[in-house]
Amino acid sequence: MVFFGTSTSAQSNAEIDWDATWEMLPADGAATLAQAQRSSGWTRGSGAASFSYDSQPKWLRYSLPPTENSLVFSIDNPWLAVIDVYSLENGKVIDRYAMGNRRPAAERPIISSSFAFPVSSRVDEIYIYDHAVSASYFPISLSSIVEFSAHSTNLTAVHGMYYGGLLIIILYNLAIFFGTRDKAYLYYTLYAGCLLGFLSTADGSGAIFLWNQTPIIQDYVLGLGWGLGFIFLLEFASRFLNTGHIRHCLIIRRAIQAMTALTMLVVIIWPGNTTYMLQTLMSFFVLSALLFIGVNTSLKGIRNGRLFLAANGMFALGAFSHMSMLMGWLAPNPILQHGIHIGSLAELVLLAAGLVRHLRAKEQARFAAFNQSQELVRRNHELRTASALAEEHRQLQKSLQQAQKLKTIGQLAGGFAHDFNNILASILGFAELARDKTAASERATLLRYIGEIQQSGERGANLVKQLLTYSRSTSTAPRELDLRETVDQASELLRGSLPATVTIQTHIPEQSVRLSIDPEQLQQVLVNLSINAAEAMQSRGQIDISLEEEDLQGLRCTSCLARFNGDYIAIKIEDTGAGIAGNAEKLFTPFHTSKEVGQGTGLGLSVVHGIVHEHGGHVHASNRADGGARFTIYLPHNTPATVGADSKHKRILLIEDDPSVASYLQSLFDVEAYQTTFATMPTEALETFVANPDAFDLVITDYLMPQGTGLELAEDIHALRPDLPILLTTGNANNLDAAALSSAEVAGIFEKPLNSEQLLAKIRGLLAS
Repeated sequence: MVFFGTSTSAQSNAEIDWDATWEMLPADGAATLAQAQRSSGWTRGSGAASFSYDSQPKWLRYSLPPTENSLVFSIDNPWLAVIDVYSLENGKVIDRYAMGNRRPAAERPIISSSFAFPVSSRVDEIYIYDHAVSASYFPISLSSIVEFSAHSTNLTAVHGMYYGGLLIIILYNLAIFFGTRDKAYLYYTLYAGCLLGFLSTADGSGAIFLWNQTPIIQDYVLGLGWGLGFIFLLEFASRFLNTGHIRHCLIIRRAIQAMTALTMLVVIIWPGNTTYMLQTLMSFFVLSALLFIGVNTSLKGIRNGRLFLAANGMFALGAFSHMSMLMGWLAPNPILQHGIHIGSLAELVLLAAGLVRHLRAKEQARFAAFNQSQELVRRNHELRTASALAEEHRQLQKSLQQAQKLKTIGQLAGGFAHDFNNILASILGFAELARDKTAASERATLLRYIGEIQQSGERGANLVKQLLTYSRSTSTAPRELDLRETVDQASELLRGSLPATVTIQTHIPEQSVRLSIDPEQLQQVLVNLSINAAEAMQSRGQIDISLEEEDLQGLRCTSCLARFNGDYIAIKIEDTGAGIAGNAEKLFTPFHTSKEVGQGTGLGLSVVHGIVHEHGGHVHASNRADGGARFTIYLPHNTPATVGADSKHKRILLIEDDPSVASYLQSLFDVEAYQTTFATMPTEALETFVANPDAFDLVITDYLMPQGTGLELAEDIHALRPDLPILLTTGNANNLDAAALSSAEVAGIFEKPLNSEQLLAKIRGLLAS
């Protein structure tokens, strides 16, 4: 077969070489062949006729040299959309053919991926009408039927080997994906599949062998194969190069995928000259982005970066050479016509080699992880017994610290109550005298003011009583009684004091339950818990009070954290409210309340703690399975020995580079009786911590400091003590990385200016747990 432009020295008897010029006529003044023949507006050209993506219909005319043999006239461009071809002898039409990839391939005079038709020896002119809805370049060849058949057979064999190789690559990597579940193989396979569909459409193979009766499929396959191929290739790049965590690579990938998807839809919905031009420009843009990712990852030393750059460089070179031919920048030749095939095959081979290396590295990492896990299993087996003992020791220490803390607070409350009672006595005494004097003079307004003073003083006296009850400083008058009567009396009292919308149900056994206890204090416990339950239900629901005996094994007290066993009398108060939110242990901390300011002292459950533990009992708080909260009072038949020990202050390591903030925090912690060790830089703090890791109960660190960040310091500290709680302070929480916070396992974040109440509440909760 002889292509356009071959020199005359290459002629033989079986083929005709010709180098005649072509002529072009715009179709705006020649709508029919007869008008085109009569027109004087023809312009002559040389070389292959190429008009890029020209949106103007046009006529092309070729004058054929005389010959004695029938020939094949072939336009080696499978992308022509709609053309009409006329064979003429002495100005009269002998044959007319309607061709193009928008028309069924089965209707072509010669079934070939190029647009070929037979030319008899009588034909002296060929007229071609190009409707201009696709690339407009016309590399023409004129050959004998034998030569054309041989060339077509060879081209079909080359395409068969190419697409057969693609199918093998797709099936092979798909099998690897199902075995490894590595998404890099999945996106590689999807990209290869899209490439197969796109290229089989671009080179005309699909129109001949797959949809020769339905040409409309051409536009769908072309658009989908092109758009999805680039989208899958970008997803493959993210996993192959491991760039998902690099922000600018993620932004570039998402932006290009969105633009590609939009272009793909445009090509499918409005196929034509303009959209094909848009597709071409978008191809250059995507390939440039892929090359940028390859260069960027190569410079950063990312594994497989250079390989990815080389692979996409080969594809970009092949695609650019092919597009340059379509645009008319380069003269057509077989290498340029198949440049995109050559470049894509080189790309797939290089990426396949990288995937093999990728799989091998994962297998080595998996093998190393398996060996490490086996070693960890062995070490875990050795340390299991020691770990169980250490956990038991830690729980005992925690219970002891809780008991020491509560006792210390109780002692402080008792001393405070002594002095405060003296003050209240003076206030109430003088208020009473003033009220009597004022009543005699009938000054109503002043009398009301003094009444308010006296009422506030009485509230303070009531608060002192609660403090003394919590601190176990009040005298008790225990006597033996039947608990059924006490529970029944308390329920009757509650029915009269609580709103009618709160229903009280009692579950009392028939047999007597006797115990030596102060009935007034027990009744106070039941009233406090029931009132809390009613408030939790917003005064609408049901409270169940039950009395029973239980044999307990290893239950932990929610108040003092100690474990207890044995036979106990259980009094349960259950409600139908929202249940307990957060840490139940905080409920028994003095002055802890969820109510608004002025609505409660935060001593109700602390008083429950004091009374129950004064009688050697325990408290257990939990949520019910069907909603609501359950508080259970456990009173022993025999009073256990009282546990007593001095509490120790909690120790805080504070890292803050701002002297004023550091001074404020130290003063705040001194008020709370926390022992504070101060450092201005992360390096100084780390040296202090490494010297004695067990010397601290809590770490508070600033986020941004001259020598590092608080997150980096938290990771270093947790490497030595994973259980140590760490709080983070920052001037701008928006700059924090959520992934880094999760990795550092920070217990809390506080934004400056700090809220002292929230900070101290968080510290108390962490130290208590």
